[in-house]
Amino acid sequence: IKVPKQHRKKLHKLKDALETHPGVKSVEVNHQTGSVLVHHEHDTPIFEVMHKTVETVEVDLLTALIEGEAVELAGGFSLGAAGVG
Repeated sequence: IKVPKQHRKKLHKLKDALETHPGVKSVEVNHQTGSVLVHHEHDTPIFEVMHKTVETVEVDLLTALIEGEAVELAGGFSLGAAGVG
């Protein structure tokens, strides 16, 4: 995903929280670009994991996703559409 600039200050917390979930192998973040790359097991419900983690760690980011701020996922998906709606 790509996180909007105003929400990038807590990327390290998002990374740490994501890495605690079973099925998540590793997480890479780039504070400059706002990119979050999650390596996970094939059968991990990654959209649910990401939604719950974002909701727990960064409520403001979840609100931004619900309100339709641009957050991109690889493959043309959006976290808002996949995880919230």
